[in-house]
Amino acid sequence: MEEEILKQIIAEVMKVDPREIEMDTTLIEDLGADSLDIMRIIINIEERFSLKLPEGSVNRLFTPGDAIEMIKKVKKA
Repeated sequence: MEEEILKQIIAEVMKVDPREIEMDTTLIEDLGADSLDIMRIIINIEERFSLKLPEGSVNRLFTPGDAIEMIKKVKKA
């Protein structure tokens, strides 16, 4: 379920079909994201999952899989 929500967030920000997004899709190389797109993705993740990702997450978010790991760590804490 988290993966589907995350794919939807990324698809909305990047204006792509969510079916094109895999957990190892690179946001910058494959989808053409820039730092503003990454920030938008992070803000949407925080809003939809009702959590606060760690400071500096923008520098560690390269794939949807990275985002899932961040979400899991925050939920465990």
